[in-house]
Amino acid sequence: MKYITLLVSASFLFFACGEEGEASVEKVDLANIVATTGGPEIVFEEEAFDFGQVKTGDSVVHQYVFKNTGDQPLIIAQANASCGCTIPNKPKDPILPGEKGAITAKIAKAGHAQNNKEVTITVDSNAKSGKKTLKLTGDIVEK
Repeated sequence: MKYITLLVSASFLFFACGEEGEASVEKVDLANIVATTGGPEIVFEEEAFDFGQVKTGDSVVHQYVFKNTGDQPLIIAQANASCGCTIPNKPKDPILPGEKGAITAKIAKAGHAQNNKEVTITVDSNAKSGKKTLKLTGDIVEK
């Protein structure tokens, strides 16, 4: 008797009509739900910085300040530079909604003379917007 009741119930659900006699099944787009339900968001005050001219052997330090404009804690997973001469430093703790943080980029000792030095820093976080790319540019001149 249980099997008959289960079969009848399943048949009723299967044959419940939507338009044109087809079963009405609502598909859920998970990507759209994630995109519209909030989450952390990272907004930088500036994404590019020109340090001007620096002499070989000198250091350059710059902070890229950002704010979590989302509604959940922001976690910076990684900050990687395109050049071994640049050391990015990221926050270790989550940045709460509405709070600011910074990624510090340091060229420890500028190498050989080079016009138009450009380093990119890729920031990987749990922000809805995904990865961000920061730029550090300038000229390294002879001492």
